Amino acid sequence: LFYLAIILCIQLNIQSDVILILSYLFIFCRFGHAYIEIKTNHVPTRFKWFVAGTTSLLVIWGLIIYFWASSL
Repeated sequence: LFYLAIILCIQLNIQSDVILILSYLFIFCRFGHAYIEIKTNHVPTRFKWFVAGTTSLLVIWGLIIYFWASSL
């Protein structure tokens, strides 16, 4: 869903600093999630990283829908 969101931003010409920051946050959370899974596999901590990444992705999608709807 992340790649699709980025492709939609490019196709719809959506330029937003908030989406850029949330994209970096999503990537950082994915790295944190993978690191915890490899090192300790402590599920509650890993789940927090997962929720943070998923939340940032959902906000990205919400912003894409908002920008798309406001351009109609």
